[in-house]
Amino acid sequence: MSAPLPKTKLEEIAEVFANESIKIDLKPFGEGSRLIAKYRKSMNDLVQSDPYMAYLGLGVLSSYEANYENAISYFKAAERLDPISRSPKINLSSCILLGGNLDGCIDLLFQYIDLYQDDKVMLEICLRVFHMFYYFDELEDLRRKNNNNTLFNEVFLNNKDDTPETEEFMSQTSLDKNVLRAMQLLATQEFFSRFSINSSFISNYTTYMDADQLSEIIYIPKKLFGDMCADGIQIIDEMNNSLQEKLTDLFLHYNNQSDSNSLLNSFRSFSIYFALDERVKKS
Repeated sequence: MSAPLPKTKLEEIAEVFANESIKIDLKPFGEGSRLIAKYRKSMNDLVQSDPYMAYLGLGVLSSYEANYENAISYFKAAERLDPISRSPKINLSSCILLGGNLDGCIDLLFQYIDLYQDDKVMLEICLRVFHMFYYFDELEDLRRKNNNNTLFNEVFLNNKDDTPETEEFMSQTSLDKNVLRAMQLLATQEFFSRFSINSSFISNYTTYMDADQLSEIIYIPKKLFGDMCADGIQIIDEMNNSLQEKLTDLFLHYNNQSDSNSLLNSFRSFSIYFALDERVKKS
């Protein structure tokens, strides 16, 4: 039996910084900062011999630090070297989103759906973002456009089954979807400020048709906390406090707009907060 091949530096980076987990300490001279410095040197040393892998690794490290501007530059460089690979594209769109440019992310996802019509993973990622940010009209347009694509229809229906009440609510509501998207983006940014880029959460929605209101609980799986599970509730409390501060800033921004009444009405009609996922799974 042959010995297992040693992991590449990029594989090590992915294992530490792109797994599903809470982020490690990034304070100056902390464990996370030391590790990032170590791997960043390795990737910089790799630029001449294997620039594609180097730029991917540097992008992952920058995104972990929430330095999305640098991460975008690195992933674009990797994409130029390998225009076919989906890895730079997925990371690029994620960093554009987390950097605050939702429209730019959505524009890229439209392109990816056209380019990767036979790639289930890419289609799932793209459609998940459309659902997360309430682009249900655009999803229907995509469904009609890809009506003859069996794989697209399969992924589309699997996603659609998760949010039937929310889709119905969005088709009837008078709320400003851009306001809801802005609030959703703040929550998404808050989540990924604490957890690595491949981490995932579960959103649970409650709709109140008569009152034209929507509520979202973002459940965070216990497994993401790892050894810090005992501190999970405290961390989530901190996340909720931070999110509320950001939402307050957004409220003040809308309050200064010429159409503030409409914007603030939509703002007040959507509540969103984090919770530790302690729900009992059905057998």
